[in-house]
Amino acid sequence: MQDRSITERVYTYCLAQNMDDGWAEEDQHANFQKLLEIATFARHPLKGASVLDVGCGTGDLVEVLQEHGIQEYLGIDLVKPSIGLARTKHPQHVFEEADFLEFELNQPYDFVLASGTLALRLETDNYAVMEALIEKMWESARHGVAFNFLSPKHEGQTDDALFLYEIDRILSFCRKAATGAAVEHQLNHAGADSQFLQAHVYLSRTGR
Repeated sequence: MQDRSITERVYTYCLAQNMDDGWAEEDQHANFQKLLEIATFARHPLKGASVLDVGCGTGDLVEVLQEHGIQEYLGIDLVKPSIGLARTKHPQHVFEEADFLEFELNQPYDFVLASGTLALRLETDNYAVMEALIEKMWESARHGVAFNFLSPKHEGQTDDALFLYEIDRILSFCRKAATGAAVEHQLNHAGADSQFLQAHVYLSRTGR
């Protein structure tokens, strides 16, 4: 509950500052384009696909997905103001105000995507929540999962508000939890003055 309160407080502040999801528009768009590379790794087109957007914020990813001709979309986020704005901005799509880890899906989706979903430092164990998220996303995907996270640029680097994950630890868990998955990742710099690394991880069922 404390984690939810932290998330709601931060993103409500961002909304008040006209930063809908806490990201600069240019950075957000670049992150979206990186995530969509899952279609290449999974060898399955986005056109005609169903997509689950975990931690969807105000739903801006759906605009990019529409350009690729997706057939079905569901966005899930636990921040009420973000979901309210998403429904206003994209009334033709479905958005659910819910905790993804507790939400019961009616079906699997071709792709499950999560951009910046666990960027904040939580009161509980960030790694435990991230691992649970990865496991459920993989279980919910027919063809592939793509997500991103921030990582330290140098040893010992931390941040008061953001959580910086160790890349090798996350990749190791992916290989354990996503049985049979092909695991790929890419890195880029992120944040003001490029002070962090950002990892984009792709899990695909290429054998199907």
